[in-house]
Formats: sequence, C-alpha cells, structure tokens
Amino acid sequence: MNTTVDELKTLYVKLGGNLADVAKYQTDAELIDKIEDIINGAPDVIVLPEDASVKMFNTDVSDIQTGVSVINNVIIGSLKYLSTGEIAGYWGAGNFLALKFVIINPDITFSDIKVGLNPSEGSGLVTLDADLNGVFKITDKDAQTFRVVVTKNGSEFTKDYVLSGLTVATE
Repeated sequence: MNTTVDELKTLYVKLGGNLADVAKYQTDAELIDKIEDIINGAPDVIVLPEDASVKMFNTDVSDIQTGVSVINNVIIGSLKYLSTGEIAGYWGAGNFLALKFVIINPDITFSDIKVGLNPSEGSGLVTLDADLNGVFKITDKDAQTFRVVVTKNGSEFTKDYVLSGLTVATE
C-alpha cells in the first residue's frame, strides 16, 4: 500500500474531484497532475454535444444521436446505428458521437487541444481543427473513455469523460 498515493487521492477528493477519476492511478506524478488540474481552476475547454441541425460528413447530427448531454464527466444520450453514408464509409458501420468544443480561455487556441477515445490503449489523440467539432466511433461505451488534453504554458491538463451513460442502437 502506498500511503502517499492514498493521501493524494484523498486530497483530490477534498478539492472536489471524483475518486473514480483517480482510482486507477498508482504514482505520485499521475495524481499530482490531476490535483493541479483542479487547482488551476475552470476548464479551458467545454465539451458539448453537437447541435442536431449541424451536418457532419454530409450527415445531419440528428441522424447520429439524440438527447446527448455532457454532465460533469459523463456523456449521456442515445446513439443511432449508421451502416451507410460518409461516416460509416470512413470508419465502418456502428455508433458515432458528435461533439463540439468551446474554448473559454482566450490564451488557448484549437491547436492546443487534443481529443480522442482510449488514448492509453494506443488509439491516440488528434489535434482539433479550427471548426472545433468531431465525430467519434463508439465501439464499447462501457470500456471506452473520451479524453480532452489541453496544453497550456508547456503543461498538459487532462479531462476524461465516461461514456457508459450512452445508449447505443444495434442494426
């Protein structure tokens, strides 16, 4: 048992963090990074569902998802199954999540933000484009997490979002 790690997890919770967000961490450095995220205040980027009327890859977002919301670190709502169209053509049939990102820190630009699913499993993160939105294929809502990494003053700040609140349609 690592007392320092346990104490840092307790501090993280006392500062307003969720224990589930740091339960897997086992080193001081990982926990200190998460504590710094809280201490540094408000997020630099807000994650929102894309507007239903927007077209992404020639598909209306309303044909991709319904009732999607982002509440704290949880993304909820329903994803439709796509087997045709440009999105399914690029990534194969499945469920997709359309998100937009709002930068609230004037010192941050879109090129300072990386987003992605399960980056720890090798799928990696991609830098946002100037349009500040994206479509992501959800293959396992219970195992995948969505991650946003903001680089500010040479340091990276990470926020993970749980996807288990999503309902996914099948064919």
